[in-house]
Amino acid sequence: MSSFIKKAKKWLSFDYDKKTRDRVKYLISNNLDELRDCFYKNIDFGTGGIRGIMDVGTNRINKYTVSILGLGLVEYLKNKYYYNKRGLLYNISVVIGYDIRKNSKYFAMILYYILHKENINVYIFNSFISTPELSYSTTYMKCQVGVMVTGSHNPKNHNGCKVYNSDGSQMVYPEDKLLSKIINNIIKKGHKMINFNIKEHDINFCSNKHLTDSFISDCIKYSTYNNIINKNIIKIVFTALHGTSSYLMPKIFEISGFNKVFLVKNQCCVDSNFSTIQNPNPEDKNSFFYALKVADYYNADIILSTDCDSDRIGLAVRDNANNIVILNGNQINTILIYYILNFLNIKNILNNKYFIVSTIVSSDIFLKLADYFNIRCLLSLTGFKWIVQLIKECKYKGYSFIAGGEESFGFMIGDFIKDKNAFSPMLLIAEIANYYKLKYNSDIFTQLIYIYNLVGYYKEYQYSLFLKGYDGVKKMNYIMDYLRNNIIDNIGGHLIHTIEDYKNQTIINTQKEVLNKIFLPKSNILIYRLNDNSKICIRPSGTESKIKFYFSVNCKLNNTKKFKDFDIILQKKIISIFNAFIKLINLL
Repeated sequence: MSSFIKKAKKWLSFDYDKKTRDRVKYLISNNLDELRDCFYKNIDFGTGGIRGIMDVGTNRINKYTVSILGLGLVEYLKNKYYYNKRGLLYNISVVIGYDIRKNSKYFAMILYYILHKENINVYIFNSFISTPELSYSTTYMKCQVGVMVTGSHNPKNHNGCKVYNSDGSQMVYPEDKLLSKIINNIIKKGHKMINFNIKEHDINFCSNKHLTDSFISDCIKYSTYNNIINKNIIKIVFTALHGTSSYLMPKIFEISGFNKVFLVKNQCCVDSNFSTIQNPNPEDKNSFFYALKVADYYNADIILSTDCDSDRIGLAVRDNANNIVILNGNQINTILIYYILNFLNIKNILNNKYFIVSTIVSSDIFLKLADYFNIRCLLSLTGFKWIVQLIKECKYKGYSFIAGGEESFGFMIGDFIKDKNAFSPMLLIAEIANYYKLKYNSDIFTQLIYIYNLVGYYKEYQYSLFLKGYDGVKKMNYIMDYLRNNIIDNIGGHLIHTIEDYKNQTIINTQKEVLNKIFLPKSNILIYRLNDNSKICIRPSGTESKIKFYFSVNCKLNNTKKFKDFDIILQKKIISIFNAFIKLINLL
């Protein structure tokens, strides 16, 4: 009998509820492939926590796997903090938040129940909050740990839990490995089932009003650069994609003085079914469908959007032909970084002690922008847990962080929140659009071309190959192993200069000679750098069943009026490289 079937049959005991037992019985009888995906491993404590499909099984998000995380947190706190003579933790507090997804509040209540039973002081809010608010609340409420129940930008059948340290940053090594080890030991040794019949009247909920008021105040404070009185020059369309920003972002716009904000009403309402979209993710261009209609109706200048838990930004602007174009994450961050740096430069504030942060898979344009303003641009692994870790290390050495982000539509302005945060960047984008239109009768798209003229035109394309379940994981590992062990010297005739292997922490040439070492933590990422400065990155996702391919090409743009011509040239180039590389992958 297969090991996953043995594991599944343990879930047929009366320790598990009838609905769970019935679902396991159905999978055993009717769908062994799905059963294997549900049980072939224990869900990983990965990118700051756990995330995955909601279903039965050890490799799924459900009340049983969430409870194991809760039990792990108890042991983690016991190991880390001092006990008094009565066996109670001294002044240890945990704050728990949850988004609008199905089961999010119930999972949060389970965590509350487990921690509270161990005499740990637990705060849990009486309403949903965003992920940036939870990160902020960890320091605001002086807690040792924060937990956010959220599926982030994933599809509606996903959920998860993010775990934060006392400073509001996500857990990184060695803390994440310690917690992961504790969780695995609990699974291995077994544990008593908790009482899952938890009712809301059993929970001591607290109000998040004071937290939200302080959060709004700081968002406005740290994202305002030009105090322009007239903020009604531009028209803004906003969509929350049914998520946690549905009420909060319109309020922030109103307090800040932006009154020409038009809401996508059928999406600025919480809906755990995400009825109008397939994925609550601004990275998906289809999520702009209704916003584009509203923008056309009101002749809006820009569209702003967030994902379900409000830590990703989406932006669409009008081009020189007055057509609306949806910008990618690199372009959004380019606009934000340039505006901030240019403002600080005019004020004569910048020096080589200031730095911005990007990631190894993001556009190289941020390195060029840093050079242009004579500051530093530091690169981290993908994910804001690594970005924030790098920021903390550099601030300890006396450097000053300005802003930073990654291509996956995440950004930070300062570090008053130690995670990506959609609210502050969206407010700053509104200021940028308003400023350019008021002062120069210009717009964000024109400014983006101007930036390309200064430092070079960088064009990116990202492709995700979805490989679900047990077989998908095997395929992803095979692809990465093949590329790592079989050195290629060109891609569709484009010669490869170097290969960066972040798992082996080496930079090699196509003759396999080691040219340099990589001093970032080990990660399953490969980056090909071509002779013409193009770049290809390959990375299995840490939160979804897919492998991501990042393509970047660039050229000098010496004449803004010829932008379209250069855009066509780079588009053809990126298609050529993409087609050649994906053809190789498809042959594997």
